[in-house]
Amino acid sequence: MRSTVGMDPTAALRLALDPSGILEAQGITPDPRQRGLLASPSSQILLNCSRQSGKSTVVAAKALDTAILKPE
Repeated sequence: MRSTVGMDPTAALRLALDPSGILEAQGITPDPRQRGLLASPSSQILLNCSRQSGKSTVVAAKALDTAILKPE
């Protein structure tokens, strides 16, 4: 598993297996499309969504997941 400095190993494993846990920890239940985006290994993703659909929130969670689990 990738480096997760200062993180509980169990929490790190849970996050690596299901990155939607970042949103759930904040009391946000991601919909299936948001879960799919968070789980995507793609380095580039194009979003074509309506206003107020949670784009900024899910992209912020994706960035946080990347910062925590990918040291490079």
